[in-house]
Amino acid sequence: MLTQWNQMPTVEPYEKLDISRYLSLISKMREMGFVLTKEQELRAANIPFDETEEPLRELFFRFLRQWQQGEAVEQPALPEEEPTLPELELHYRKLDLYFSFAKAFGCPVDEDKLYDSRERVAEAINEILLHRLRNNIRFCARCGRALPLHHRGRLCDDCYRRERRGASRRPG
Repeated sequence: MLTQWNQMPTVEPYEKLDISRYLSLISKMREMGFVLTKEQELRAANIPFDETEEPLRELFFRFLRQWQQGEAVEQPALPEEEPTLPELELHYRKLDLYFSFAKAFGCPVDEDKLYDSRERVAEAINEILLHRLRNNIRFCARCGRALPLHHRGRLCDDCYRRERRGASRRPG
């Protein structure tokens, strides 16, 4: 049915929603052996996450398998060791996927625990961005503005131009 809808021509002024993501996810669910009603397939395919990111895709299908087998869908745990910035960002997206999946399929969610987890991850991300990265940022020697990461000089472009203009006006 969705494939037929996707192939139907569109008449101006209407535009069709691109449903290739839905078709791809539903096809993958069927390929993996999930037996769902059409309504359940659409509900699953409508969960917002980046299915091109393998860890999120794997988590989605793990949740789907757990739900289909009547098992509890559990909130993902943060890695034990001190996570890197990309790991923290991925974990935050995993928490979003968990919440969206649980809501879509009526799974119980400890919202206080989820809120606390999101807060801890957000604080850890902010800690890295504000403190650890600050040590690697250079500042303009004249105005104190942060310089771009790959900037070569000790002055920002504006201060450099001002200095050059001043030097060209002085009698030589």
